[in-house]
Amino acid sequence: MSDSWELIIVGAGPGGLALAAEALHGGFPRDELLVLEKSDKTIWSIRALYPENKLTTANYKGYTADAQGLLTISDMTKAETIAFFDRLVEQYQIPIRYNEEVWSIRALAEGGYEVRTTRNLYRARLVAIAIGIFGRPNKPDYPIPTVLKSRVHFDLTTWKPEPGMEVLVVGGGDSAGEYVQYLVQDGCRVTLSYRRQQIVRMLEQNRQAVERLAAEGRIRLWLGSNITKLEPTPEGRPRVVFAEPELDSPLFDHIVYALGGTTPENFLRSAGIAFEGKVPVLDEHFETNQPGLFLVGDLCANMKGGSIIYAFNTAHTVWERIRQRYWQPVPEVSSDGMAASAGRGGRP
Repeated sequence: MSDSWELIIVGAGPGGLALAAEALHGGFPRDELLVLEKSDKTIWSIRALYPENKLTTANYKGYTADAQGLLTISDMTKAETIAFFDRLVEQYQIPIRYNEEVWSIRALAEGGYEVRTTRNLYRARLVAIAIGIFGRPNKPDYPIPTVLKSRVHFDLTTWKPEPGMEVLVVGGGDSAGEYVQYLVQDGCRVTLSYRRQQIVRMLEQNRQAVERLAAEGRIRLWLGSNITKLEPTPEGRPRVVFAEPELDSPLFDHIVYALGGTTPENFLRSAGIAFEGKVPVLDEHFETNQPGLFLVGDLCANMKGGSIIYAFNTAHTVWERIRQRYWQPVPEVSSDGMAASAGRGGRP
């Protein structure tokens, strides 16, 4: 038997929390809204992966920082950003179920959707997916030996770094730069390998942080380095073979690839969402071809990467479509028969 909801939001990151806050602020009934989060905390990636001294920027990769809806932020530290979202959850009493990863979303013949998680089966008339773009990270073009799978990672969610570990980060974008800072902060001995001779894909603040760590001797920065294969040692550590012979096949405890991510295409396609090439088809309100199924945040940004403000703005746009097309408040009626307030949800 499934739980039934009016609106299920998949993901408790900035976009998912913003949509929940917009809806609750607009009078959507709290007992008809549910947020599902696969980790045990909100905004997990910010909590776990951002270095302590990294600013969460309002404007990012060309997206304007002009807030359109209920929420806005300025550039803030990691601690300030966490505090902002903690207050948001408390202020609106956002209903969240943690440690529930959504496995599938299926349109029902009678309308609405079936949402299956690691723990439950739900039904919802409306669903908004706000999961970010880390669902399917890019992988290298050489094979990863099976015996090394526990030591090779494509984000920092699958293991806990410990002080003194020798860690190789592979990549030259912002994820790579943030991973380096996070691992150094955790006391790891970090090497960054990037195939180009210069770092050109990072935001300025990340590039400067990486170059400063290298100048201070706190990381090894190997530019113009190209990995050809990984080899397991008898003790199970990965030996990295480079095309450049001077790098001499060093050993590491763990390797983290930060080669970019792609939209979690298979998951979205399995929900019946149409694509043009690798990009999901959305209208101006970020509604998919499936009525009542929306995308929020980075998934709407055509793989260019969004920002917190961008997530807020997509959430506001989605809420406006829900408010105008799918849900209208039902006026409460006083004892004398006159309309009082509009505090309850109603279905068209």
